[in-house]
Amino acid sequence: MTESISEGVLSIFNKQAGDHVEQDEKIASIETDMIDVAVNAPHTGTVTKLLVSEGDTVTFGQPVVEISLQTRDTPYDTRSHRIRTKLLNHPRRLVHNDDILQGSAATYIDMMHSS
Repeated sequence: MTESISEGVLSIFNKQAGDHVEQDEKIASIETDMIDVAVNAPHTGTVTKLLVSEGDTVTFGQPVVEISLQTRDTPYDTRSHRIRTKLLNHPRRLVHNDDILQGSAATYIDMMHSS
């Protein structure tokens, strides 16, 4: 039997609105009953908005942060995307879905746990 994890608690944001992030940089941590999950930036850009607060319970597919795809060299590129969490089972696998032409991207965390 496989046990599913459908939610976790956003324990800490490592970045705040206005902070620059590099691709794969840790921006938040989510605690579950089984493991702690790092949420990493899928692209270089600027955090434009925190969509939840520290201590909030986040569920499958819920956006947690919005990041502008603009870089320091392209100040007029205002495309942004939201990072979404997907807590399924243990251990985790990061899945990234990206649509640069539409200016959107989503990062999901899949966790597989076998009994």
